[in-house]
Amino acid sequence: MQIRRRRGLSQRALAELAGVGQGHVQRVEAGLDRRVSTLKRLLAAMGCKPLLALAPLTAADCESP
Repeated sequence: MQIRRRRGLSQRALAELAGVGQGHVQRVEAGLDRRVSTLKRLLAAMGCKPLLALAPLTAADCESP
């Protein structure tokens, strides 16, 4: 997680700030934990807010039949 590294935090330090286990941080960074609640908790501990952006998978997905 680039934000964590930019803030100079180890996975353990972020986990402590967020009140979660280090394994949660590892799973989020590996893409194995995609729960919004976990991500929000980690972001809040770093002083960040989540931003949701939606985009089509391909240009063909947006074409009318």
